[in-house]
Amino acid sequence: MRILKKINKGAILTIIVLVALVIYLVGVENQRKEDKVIIKQKCEEIIGVIDDCMVYPEDMQKLGEEISKEDQAKYEEQVKEKLAEKMIDNEEAVEIQSKMLISNLNYQNNENEIRTKYKRNIDKITGYLFEGDQVTVTFLSTVQVEKKYKDALTGEEQTSSQSFSTSSDEIVLQKIDGNWKIVYTNLQYNEYGNNAIDTDSVVMY
Repeated sequence: MRILKKINKGAILTIIVLVALVIYLVGVENQRKEDKVIIKQKCEEIIGVIDDCMVYPEDMQKLGEEISKEDQAKYEEQVKEKLAEKMIDNEEAVEIQSKMLISNLNYQNNENEIRTKYKRNIDKITGYLFEGDQVTVTFLSTVQVEKKYKDALTGEEQTSSQSFSTSSDEIVLQKIDGNWKIVYTNLQYNEYGNNAIDTDSVVMY
């Protein structure tokens, strides 16, 4: 009888542990379901900010004229401020993201061709990888781009539009004081996939 009592106590403890584990896992999964809605919203918000920053203000969209260093510096500061509103409180992270964005912006603009519209839409989220208080979101997207340029033969101003699909976009977020903040974005900025900065060297926070 004593042996049976010991066995019963062991079985009961095991069942209690298993039940507690199931309750915990269910709670975590439910919390993640709620988080995913907010996380997607945060991803869309930072994409909207990046889309806005990937087009120079209208008064800087002058074909045949080089953007002054003063205007360029002023715009770069504006980009940092916009990114800082959505990102974690880390100057280095904002600086890295800003440099990447500006580099790709300048890579796609010159005196004879200027982007006038840039719009990225998330087509499908392919994964949420949770690691502690961070999550990496991977997704497919479609980018629409409009440009104005000078015709090489006539010298007249023309417009063009194109779209391309991405295959490896990702955004890393961190939960800080109950709020999800952007840590880093790794997006495809053109149809060739050759972004102006090598993102493999970026340090994660």
